[in-house]
Amino acid sequence: MNFIYDRKKTAVIYKDKEHSYYELIKMAKIYSSLMNIDKEDRVAIFMENRPEYMGAVLGVWDKKGTCTNLDASYNVDQLIYVFNDSHPKYIITSNENIEVVKKAKEESNSSIKILNIDEIDIKKDIEIENAAIECLEKDAVAVMLYTSGTTGNPKGVMLTFDNIMSNVDAIEEIKMVTPEDRLLALLPFHHILPLSFTVLMPLKFGCLVVILDELSSEAIKRNLQKYKITIVIGVPRVWEMFHKGIKGKIKESALSYKLFNICKSLNIMPLNKIVFKKIQDAFGGNIKFLVSGGAKLDKEICEDFNIFGFKMLEGYGLTETSPIISFNRIDNVIAGTVGTPLPGVKVKLEEDGEIVVKGRNVMKGYYNKPEATAEAIDSEGWFHTGDLGQFDGDHLKIIG
Repeated sequence: MNFIYDRKKTAVIYKDKEHSYYELIKMAKIYSSLMNIDKEDRVAIFMENRPEYMGAVLGVWDKKGTCTNLDASYNVDQLIYVFNDSHPKYIITSNENIEVVKKAKEESNSSIKILNIDEIDIKKDIEIENAAIECLEKDAVAVMLYTSGTTGNPKGVMLTFDNIMSNVDAIEEIKMVTPEDRLLALLPFHHILPLSFTVLMPLKFGCLVVILDELSSEAIKRNLQKYKITIVIGVPRVWEMFHKGIKGKIKESALSYKLFNICKSLNIMPLNKIVFKKIQDAFGGNIKFLVSGGAKLDKEICEDFNIFGFKMLEGYGLTETSPIISFNRIDNVIAGTVGTPLPGVKVKLEEDGEIVVKGRNVMKGYYNKPEATAEAIDSEGWFHTGDLGQFDGDHLKIIG
């Protein structure tokens, strides 16, 4: 079964340059041809967001390898830790990061092979028998992501192909995303939320992804308008930035502020869209919904975006849960909550209020750390999140 195939359309746009599905698959096949790896050998991907990042992930999968996606801001010591912890056979990087990679390789005396995508000719003619990248086996480790390491050294979270697909399948089941959707990729791809939902899911569904090369409100607005974006996935600080600007302008006008309060009291979405059409147009006029994840979103910001005429869907999850555990649905948003569990995911609260989770989305474990894995996933398969929650009806609320 194919994970991605030639859809005869544009797959990704970066710096106003379009790359078709075929071109992305060809890129992946070229990268794949340069790697001599066995099944589930690890390949580190260490670069900024760009189409070649997608090609690298698909190229590793084409060889049935495991992508070890690293933070592009890692320093030499952090890279050495990864080299010594998981012994990747290759590292795929760019001109932007090549010097750090060379230094880390030298200082660690690692045998890792370096592929610099800026030195690889992706325009050359190659023969492609099947213009597609196949799915991995369900239990194969598809990606490995390093936790931030706030307590002790970072741990390599092993996510299987089925872990990743559990989230993708759930989104498909509730028909939230279609091949006609256009997603704006703001967040770095080494985090599971953007990797899953602005790289893997759109490619699986046949959407268009626009990769932002500059994180500013002006650049975001320009891309929203130019490419008629329908879905944006961001973290609270992105929405806080926009909220502050929009609310500030509304408060400058007594009439606008009065209209805002009227819309707030009536809470009628079609009316909100008409009253705040200027804000809708500033966001390109095509937004289906906005997504917030990665940290808690202020309840007022969620409610205000609703008044501006947008559906703001907040969700909750962790790297270890691929990532989504629960999220608000388009037709069932309760601000201040993180929605209801994903289809196929069980959530319960322990006596002390800790959220524990069971389902296809729960990781295989931490790489080479059986004790840490046993501590996180109990004998009955429940993953202990370390977060405290409560239920508001069937909606989950994070309280600490």
